[in-house]
Amino acid sequence: VLVVQAGSTFLYNYCFQLAATYAVCNLKRQLFGNLLLQEVAFYDVHSAGELSSRLQSDVGALGHLISHQIPEGIRFTLMGLIGAVLMVYMSPMLALVIFLAAPLIWVGTQVLANLQRTQSGRVATADAKLGDTAHEVLAAIRTVRVYHQEKAEHQRYAERLRQVLKVTRQRIVSSSVLEAFTDLAAESAVVVG
Repeated sequence: VLVVQAGSTFLYNYCFQLAATYAVCNLKRQLFGNLLLQEVAFYDVHSAGELSSRLQSDVGALGHLISHQIPEGIRFTLMGLIGAVLMVYMSPMLALVIFLAAPLIWVGTQVLANLQRTQSGRVATADAKLGDTAHEVLAAIRTVRVYHQEKAEHQRYAERLRQVLKVTRQRIVSSSVLEAFTDLAAESAVVVG
């Protein structure tokens, strides 16, 4: 039984991660092709550093979603359905309390998850600006040195880095609140039941 479980776990992980890798490569190729077709004015608004950072980090985040979060969602859904059937069979009263609490837990989780998604977008934007700043400075290093602006550029980069830390801290708080809420709600439903 353990060997079969290990084999199925390997196959499950391998298939989802391989599919995610192919999907990410395909998406990067298509996105890069679309970037090459944009009007020149587009590049006046969006810098090369920002675009390349987005190409790497945003598409990489999508790869993580495909390779890890979706498979975990499928697995947890199946576990939840099987657990619900067993709970109804073992303790109908506990099952009733859990089923009544589930919509409230779902609504709270959705609100907090939307907040977390918003925060993650802000982190990606701040990180892209940080990469853009580094790209600008390093691309113009001769000019920076001629005008002795190393300290000023270092301070500008440090300020961008502080912004990244600020929005990352906000995302961490929203993520922690989401985790704490779901744990508290689920445990409370079990205790009340």
